Amino acid sequence: SEDNGSGDARRLSLGRMKVTRKGWLCIESLENAGIVDLSGIRFAVGGGLPLSESVQVFSCSLGSQNLVMLQGRVSEQFFENSSGVPLVHLPPDFRPPEKCPFVVPGGRSGGFHLLHVAPSSSGGQLEWSDSVWNRDDIELTGVTYETDATLDCLPSSLINSWSAARRQIVLGDFQKFITSKFGSLESGWQAYNVYGDGQVDFTDFIEGCKLAKFSGNLLRLWSMLDVQNQGVITFQEFIGQ
Repeated sequence: SEDNGSGDARRLSLGRMKVTRKGWLCIESLENAGIVDLSGIRFAVGGGLPLSESVQVFSCSLGSQNLVMLQGRVSEQFFENSSGVPLVHLPPDFRPPEKCPFVVPGGRSGGFHLLHVAPSSSGGQLEWSDSVWNRDDIELTGVTYETDATLDCLPSSLINSWSAARRQIVLGDFQKFITSKFGSLESGWQAYNVYGDGQVDFTDFIEGCKLAKFSGNLLRLWSMLDVQNQGVITFQEFIGQ
């Protein structure tokens, strides 16, 4: 709490709000009546790079600053099962310069989570460090940090930077590597599709490439697989069809 100078103590608390598609700013939960600080609300509209079906990463430049912002929600996770496993992998162009903490809301009443955006060998990653609840959704919208990288890796710049012939060559080399590593494309897909749901998002893809010890421009390769920019790929897209 803090003293406002008149002897009355003001109690600070966290609340959960949302911005609707119609432009409304709505309070979903608030412990006590009082003043609501809106200065930390940030969101983006269009132009993001999907990291999964529900999470996108955005970039913008403000003067000399290059900013990265996440938007979306990670569906129900179990904290005790997620220790040491990144919630989301970030491409190299979105690498944070250092480990940064964030407190974000969850989907359950009173649920808040401590996250860290940290640099990694593949670019960056979002770590789940602490939680009120063991099981909860995790809201990432508004997580914003500065990066030293020159941001030029949004979907439009990626898709326009390679031809159909170039895509065929790159995917052919990738398929040969997967076949030599796992024996077949089907077996390789099983190594990437660890949850067995028939879909692989960017985070699954990065983990699969680490397992296979595949090196190269993973973001460029991902853009050639996810040509529809949906944030997930199926087996047919994995084999370039």
